[in-house]
Amino acid sequence: MRQPLNLLFLNYNRKINRDLIITMLKNNNQLFNPNNFISYHNFHTFDENQYYKIYNDYAEKNGINFEYLKTLKLEPELVDIHQQNDAQKKAQMLHVRTKFNIICEPFFGLNDDINSFEYFNHTLSRKTTYPMLYRNVIYVHGHNDIFKNTLKELGFEVFFDNFDEFINNMTDEFYYSADTQKKLHNNQKLMESLSGLHLQQRSYAPNNILLKKQIYDLFYPK
Repeated sequence: MRQPLNLLFLNYNRKINRDLIITMLKNNNQLFNPNNFISYHNFHTFDENQYYKIYNDYAEKNGINFEYLKTLKLEPELVDIHQQNDAQKKAQMLHVRTKFNIICEPFFGLNDDINSFEYFNHTLSRKTTYPMLYRNVIYVHGHNDIFKNTLKELGFEVFFDNFDEFINNMTDEFYYSADTQKKLHNNQKLMESLSGLHLQQRSYAPNNILLKKQIYDLFYPK
């Protein structure tokens, strides 16, 4: 088995919240840590100049250096995102080796009625399902309390309230503590339970859940 990873953060398109994460990792000497796997691409979801114009004030307020990020090169994705089966399997293998993971999910409502729970509900993507299934300690990034609270309401354990708390506890001592292992076990079993019911309803292929469980059992036999 390949060496374990302390921190995993995967992203493809550039978005301002991901730029902030990269900046904070850099400020905490984690960006080029050989024990981490952090990917970053200078691909914009819309016009580059418009991106800088829209987020210039936010960047200045939060110490994001766009000039630095323009030329930043990190780990390659090692996958062709257009080949979804290949991307899925390789992403799973990375998560199996990982201890800590930053979740940076978009939040999509499933219902236009603001009085409905589904208005604030979420389509759980691989950004969330993989860390849970593979026993990664998660940090839910940003001010998205709705998403974080939804995870808690579903019964998941959310470990940290802010980025500094996450960085300061990103250690083997924290990961292997009895309390953390209990929470990781809870998250894994709950995700396994929910995935068959809820993720299929959100157009998530059911065989993906089976594949993930098989890979986990391969590396961590009972």
